[in-house]
Amino acid sequence: MSTSLASYRQKKYALKALIKEKCAFLFNPWSDFYFGLALIVIGFAWCGYGLASNSFTSAFNWDYSHQYLPFAYDYVSSWRTFFATGEFPLYDSILFLGGDNIGSNTYYGLFDPFVIVMSIFPSSWIPFLYAMSTIIKITLTAFFAKSYLSYMHISKGASRFGSLAIAFSGYLNFMVGFPTFVSAITYVPLILLGIEKTIRECKIGNLVFGLFLLELSCFLLLVPMCIFGVIYALWRYFQTIKDRDALFSTKVILLGICGFALGILLGSFALFPSLRQSGLSGRTSSIGSAYFNSLKTALFGKDSFAFFSLLFEEVGDNPGRELMGLVSFFFPTGGFQTLPLIVGSSSTYDAWTASIFCYTPFIFLFFSSLLISIKEKRFDHIIAISFCLFLLFTTFAYYFFFGFSGNGYGRWFFVLILPIVYYGCRAFDKRKEYPSLLFLAGSILAFIGTLLSYLAIFILLEGKTIERINGMTYFISSYKLPTDLWNDLSRQWYLYYQLALIAIETFIFILGQKKKWLPHTLFIFIAIEAVVMGNTAYAYVGLWSIENTYMGGETSLNTNREMANSIKENDNSFYRAYFDASGGSENYQYAVGLPESSSFHSLLNFEVNDFAIMNGFKSASSEKETYNGEKFVDTGWSGSYRNKRWGVDSTLGFRYYVISNQSGYPWIGENVPFGAVEIPSYSKNRDMYRVYRVNEDYLPSLGHSINKDMIYRFKVEKQYQKTNFYGSSISSRESFLHQYEVSQIEQMGAIFEEDAVLPRGFNEKDYKWISSSSILSSTYGVDVFNNGNVRIDRYIGNEGDSLLPNKSSSYSNEGVNYFFNNNNGTERMYSNEEIVAGKDHVVISKSDNSYFTSSYDGGYIEFKYYNSAYSSLDSSFYNFMPQVMVFGDKKDENGNIIQNQLLCYDYAGMKNIAGIKKNNWSNSTIGLYAKGGKVKNIVLYWPKYGNSFTHKHKVALSTINFVVEDYSLMQNKISMLKEGSLLNVKKSVNSYSFSSNYDEDQIVVTQLGFDKGWSVKAKLEDGNYADCQTYKLDGGLFGFFAPKGNNTYIMQYKTINADLGLYLGLVSLIIYISYATYCHYEKKKKHMEFSVFSNMVYFTNELM
Repeated sequence: MSTSLASYRQKKYALKALIKEKCAFLFNPWSDFYFGLALIVIGFAWCGYGLASNSFTSAFNWDYSHQYLPFAYDYVSSWRTFFATGEFPLYDSILFLGGDNIGSNTYYGLFDPFVIVMSIFPSSWIPFLYAMSTIIKITLTAFFAKSYLSYMHISKGASRFGSLAIAFSGYLNFMVGFPTFVSAITYVPLILLGIEKTIRECKIGNLVFGLFLLELSCFLLLVPMCIFGVIYALWRYFQTIKDRDALFSTKVILLGICGFALGILLGSFALFPSLRQSGLSGRTSSIGSAYFNSLKTALFGKDSFAFFSLLFEEVGDNPGRELMGLVSFFFPTGGFQTLPLIVGSSSTYDAWTASIFCYTPFIFLFFSSLLISIKEKRFDHIIAISFCLFLLFTTFAYYFFFGFSGNGYGRWFFVLILPIVYYGCRAFDKRKEYPSLLFLAGSILAFIGTLLSYLAIFILLEGKTIERINGMTYFISSYKLPTDLWNDLSRQWYLYYQLALIAIETFIFILGQKKKWLPHTLFIFIAIEAVVMGNTAYAYVGLWSIENTYMGGETSLNTNREMANSIKENDNSFYRAYFDASGGSENYQYAVGLPESSSFHSLLNFEVNDFAIMNGFKSASSEKETYNGEKFVDTGWSGSYRNKRWGVDSTLGFRYYVISNQSGYPWIGENVPFGAVEIPSYSKNRDMYRVYRVNEDYLPSLGHSINKDMIYRFKVEKQYQKTNFYGSSISSRESFLHQYEVSQIEQMGAIFEEDAVLPRGFNEKDYKWISSSSILSSTYGVDVFNNGNVRIDRYIGNEGDSLLPNKSSSYSNEGVNYFFNNNNGTERMYSNEEIVAGKDHVVISKSDNSYFTSSYDGGYIEFKYYNSAYSSLDSSFYNFMPQVMVFGDKKDENGNIIQNQLLCYDYAGMKNIAGIKKNNWSNSTIGLYAKGGKVKNIVLYWPKYGNSFTHKHKVALSTINFVVEDYSLMQNKISMLKEGSLLNVKKSVNSYSFSSNYDEDQIVVTQLGFDKGWSVKAKLEDGNYADCQTYKLDGGLFGFFAPKGNNTYIMQYKTINADLGLYLGLVSLIIYISYATYCHYEKKKKHMEFSVFSNMVYFTNELM
């Protein structure tokens, strides 16, 4: 028994010894394992309020939830396709009207390693995964920063609390709403560590892969990182030049250049397409380039006053911007749109703004370090600080760090975080060499600086209205003072909080100046400050509720994703889909994963710009004047469409309509195009959602041949702003007529580019604006109406009636048409008269009470209305849009006429148009599909909303315009589209295959957004192959020449410049591996030589 017990104890001891040997870090509370664990715990606490209150996500308001979260669904889908097929999707049909996946989406993190990892998890986890990935990024940043600080000879304790400050810096807190920025700054310490290792050891690995990872995560920050990296490298090179001989110094320079080049070229497969896409966006003209041109002009013109005036210009021509560097150094941030103490009176976001806050210890340690540098006569430090102050407090850097290519950004602030922290850590490590009075003096300077920076806000901004000059963007003309409430919250506490922290932490520092526990204490203080700063952001910026707000709420989004998945699993052709549930989100299609035609995206495909402007998706570009009278163009980056207009929907290939019923009543009806049939198996909960598909008899597959009698040509009058097909000096009614006409040309014909060469047999027509209803009517055979030639009546509702009759009324079973015969009277309406929302109906009919259409099959109505009775500033009423119904008379099976039957009902259409800010004079138009009867009335109904006591609402009758197409006219167009449709369309990852059988040569217009990466190859009837001429049609759609005969085609997409980038990346990788291999063998060789030499010495000593 004793033997067994001894054996057990021996084994237990051996196991414990083994664990201690192999996992020693578990028994060391100061190991990196517990450091990492502490970072993760702090990370969870830092975003604790968001996680606890919002379904364990961190769904910040604004771009985080509006752009990054929905985009992630699309990117995850791309990576899953790649892993499943081995082929990466190069063309993204979900991106607005379709575009270059790599060129556009790299900007938002398509190649971000953290996004790639998300692809192995369920898509429904994405909001949660984004929050978790932020914590992981912070943890990695801290470890990389700790390695950098340690390599710079900072003590272990200081490198730990220093890395914590870097990881949770004010810049991170300010940019947390931009996840790609957070990804990018993760690798900044790695890059600086790589520069140091290159200078000291000729090791370029960290530099190469740090730049590569940053480039893939956010190429926008690659430019400031490279610019700062070169400055930093040169600074450190000359600082340490005495430590090297000439040969070694030359080697360092060459390796440094190679390190930067190899790192950038490794990711050039993503960078080159991104740069191309940026060039298409119109951003090549900018305030930054005009500023640079003005600097050059002044320099070469020897105008020293102008040159230095520009060089030392106030930041962004705005004292508020001038203050942000100062205020963000002394005070924490409280969100990612603005600094909490410098908030605009009417708007918050300013792209010039960011934060360099590094926590309280590094405020007083910075000043202490400055005093030490002065005492040690470190003029190199003084020069570096002076240079950074110049960058921070003059306009120059805000253009310079982005290659003078933007309109001014404060996003370059991240380059200052590590130097500030390193400089503070240096002072901390010298704390035993200097008296407490020096550090106390540093704290007093920090205290005074905090107080003065707060007072400066009042001195420079109180009561001031700042004039915008040089066409500055995101310009804020007036600011709230810290004593004013923001979102009903006080901000004065920041002053008392920060002054108290300086006092308390200085006391602790002086008390433990030479104690071992001091670095641990500062670590705890920084952790507490980080948690406070992280959670106050939610108070000031707010969250999108995952359960109720984000993409219509969790239940709605999941249901719509299910229906979208059913469509994707069963349809292998090209299509677009309309979702009622999209509401006001321009990026809903990303979340559900089906192509649509809206997007809020900084690099959407600008090849489709003209198409988008002509059809009201986006406004024409604006031109502004800046430095020296130079002009720059703002093309905008938001395009939105929810209108169901038949000409546009047909042109773009809207095949699916996912209609939702959120009225609170049983299913009443729908508004979907002719030929749309419900697919019950796709519809989830048919009382709430129904999926409709337009069959091929009514909608061409992928594309169709054009009508040769409807060929026109663009004539560009002003790039991005005006052509013969769109301009700005037109009235609301003209805009309505013109957009309808353009849709007819696009649906049946084509508009060629100005320089396009038409094939033989294709002749263009001169285009003239249609400026009157009568000309439109005679040209296209439609009837045109407005408030002046129709009758508009208010049907006054009985008490308790609404969209449906009161359940207790005697006519409760009559349905949605009850109000025609059961009302409290009718009265004629004229202009801006009030109705009672939720009770009254506005009925539009012909003046003689006849039918709008002649066919009992129905007709198509393109209807325009917007709320001009209200100001857009009064958004609750301005965006309060009606439900629309169309009524008419039907025939029963015996030929008897049944009156006042519902032919069309659209619950969400007008509301969705307002939700994407298209409720305006030029774009608030909806297509109505009245089926199965002669159209007699168009009815507008507003549900209860607005004034909670009276529910009264003004109706802007003067804005009503509509066009009516009889079904017989529609049928002719439907037949022509069917006859010209492409056949046997099948989709692959980056190509389409199809066939055609035309009697004569044709031009085919596809439903895809144009990009030069598309090409078409035809296999002709005789077996030969031919490359088809391609065209940009209708201002943004892809088209090609289709020869006559029974031919088959392959239409393929290749990303322009991606191949070159891949080759260069491969060459870069080979060069790096070769160099690393050479270094390895050189090291091994030296080690062997050293070992042989050591053995010889040992043997000689033994002999002696």
